[in-house]
Parts: sequence; structure tokens; C-alpha cells
Amino acid sequence: MQRVLTVAAERSGCCTRFDLMDHGLPSTVIEDYRKAGILEPLRSGVYVVPWFVDERTPQFAALASLPMGAVSFLSAGRGYDLPVPADDQGLGIEVTVPIGTGGRSFPGVTVHRTRLPFEVDVVEIDGLRTTSLARTVFDLASRVGPTRLRHIVQSAMIHGGLEEAELRACYQTLARRGVRGMARLRVVMDELFRGEPVPQSILEAKVEAMLVGAGITRLRRQFRPPWFDGVRGTVDFADPAARVVLEVDGRSWHSTSQAMADDRRRDRAAAAHGWVVVRVVADEVALRPSSVIDEIRAVLVSRTSNRAA
Repeated sequence: MQRVLTVAAERSGCCTRFDLMDHGLPSTVIEDYRKAGILEPLRSGVYVVPWFVDERTPQFAALASLPMGAVSFLSAGRGYDLPVPADDQGLGIEVTVPIGTGGRSFPGVTVHRTRLPFEVDVVEIDGLRTTSLARTVFDLASRVGPTRLRHIVQSAMIHGGLEEAELRACYQTLARRGVRGMARLRVVMDELFRGEPVPQSILEAKVEAMLVGAGITRLRRQFRPPWFDGVRGTVDFADPAARVVLEVDGRSWHSTSQAMADDRRRDRAAAAHGWVVVRVVADEVALRPSSVIDEIRAVLVSRTSNRAA
């Protein structure tokens, strides 16, 4: 009995058959506890001990069936006390899982599958896997209008302790063409944030040290690619064999339209010569170095494999 209580008490009464067997309870004992009402089945292999039930039980129960997932979207927003809208669509508990890890929606639980980087944005709050505050704001941008989104961002910063750099780093890591709400979130951040640029030489030196520390030594600093015209075109880092360019940006969040146009022009020049460009910004380097390294390494491996084939 004590082993059942120990497992369930940590998760608002929820436990799985695997948890119980891992703590030494055979199937026959689990079945005896079920018949005695000590364990009430919620779904296949998921139980609850009734006297431990509280307001977080539905969330723990959802994650018991989705161990790779995390509470997200409106459910995470409510957990952070953000001014999120009511669940007028009857979504219930919302859980995000990495695509390819399985898991389907079931009564009371809506599952979202994501191809975007995920585990780096998962935190544990009193034992409950939840998307980070920055990731929650990022996700909510797809659900709410600009006025409410502005209120959510301000609430997250004032009451939740969300740092500007955290949200900017999350945005830079996750923003993709076609991801809903990104333009809206960018406008809100442009309205709220101001910042001074990081000196380019300092940022490049930091990135170089980070790359070397991760064992990535193929990238050459201040490289002149084939499209260098004698005046413009030098790139921050490049791997000529893989035809990969790494550009690091220390500019403030309020980049000028001319600077962004220059970036697009440089990217087009690289693409015309069969090169791929990876862009990272100062906040990503400072707050998400492992994510940056993983992305760069993946691109290098992919490009090297493709060229070898």
C-alpha cells in the first residue's frame, strides 16, 4: 500500500501500471487494489488514488498517457496565471508532443504535435511537465488577437518574470514561415522592446569559442565566399566543403528595413551559388547555446551527407 501512495502522492493521485510495477507491485496486487477501490482506472494503464485528487489531477492524468508531452497553450497559460481566453472550443487539457512520438487526442485532452524544437522549452513545475513561459507566450500568439497578446506578454513579464531576452531567443529559435501568429508576436515585441546591439566582434568571438568548445572546427571566420565582389559579401563563418554559411547578428531587435533587405540579398546570393545560410542572434547565443550548436551541427551533417551522396 505504501508504495502505491508514494507514487500517487507526487502526481495529484495519478499513477500508471508501469510506475507501480517499477516500484515492485505485481499485476495481481495492482488488480486487487483496483477491485478494492484504492486504484480507480482512468484509461488503459492509468489510475488515480481518489483521496489525492486535486485541481491538477486532470493534467497529471493527461501526461500519464503522453509521457513525452507537456501541458501547453491555454492550459499552460492558465497555470502561469496569464490573461488567456476561456476554453470556448471545449479543448480540455492541451498537451504538446514532439511529432513522431505518438499520442492522440482523447476525451478531455487535445494533443498538439510539433516539428519545432521542443524539449528545450519544457520545464517542470511541481512535478508537472509544462511548456516554459516564453514558449507558452509563443504558442498563444496563434490563438489570440494583438490586444490580448500584448496583455499576455506584459503580464508574463511583470508578474511571471519573463525576460525580454528569453522571449526574443524563443522567437528566433522557433519562428518559421507559415507558423501562425508570428507576425502578430513580432509586432507586439517591436512595440514593447528596445535594446542596444551587441558589438559584432565580441559576438563573433563568443560564437567561435562556443563552436570550438563543441568540437565544430570546420567553420572559418570572416570568410570570403565565391560571390564576394571585393567590397561586399564577407560572411561571419563558413564551411566551404559543406557550403554552409553561419551569420551571427548582434543588432538590436529593432533592425532597420534596409538591414533586413541586405540580409535577404546576401541569402539569395548564397542560394544562387548552392550554399545554405544559418542565422543566429545574440539572444540565442546567450540563452540557448546548446540549441544553436545542435542546429548548426545538424545542418553541417546533412550538407556533408548530401554532397557525399
